[in-house]
Amino acid sequence: MTETRRSVLTIGLLSLSAGCFGSGGQTIRVTNFREEPVTVNVTVVKTDTDETVLDERIDLTSSGEGDTVTYENIVQGGHRYQVTASTDDGVTSSYEWEVRRESPRLANTLNIQADTAQVHIGLSSP
Repeated sequence: MTETRRSVLTIGLLSLSAGCFGSGGQTIRVTNFREEPVTVNVTVVKTDTDETVLDERIDLTSSGEGDTVTYENIVQGGHRYQVTASTDDGVTSSYEWEVRRESPRLANTLNIQADTAQVHIGLSSP
């Protein structure tokens, strides 16, 4: 198929409009701040449908600066999610995340951080 100038412009405008209206996903970052390796079990459930959108067992090394695993486009704007993170040694934390419907450049990142005493879950701005 030959691409015309019009088809290229149309595709570009559709791509831009999707981003402007916040239909893209957001980022989830899981980090180990322990001195030893840790396994973090992360579950993300869309609360209005009970759909599990992420259920991962993540093995993180002890890098000293924080070994990190990143997931993108797991959740979508305009929905609520229940996030649960637990370690194999019994430390658990939960967080209710209302993902805003906005431009991806304004999106927040959900950070899950394992340290020696607890698992922290919270948002950070771009």
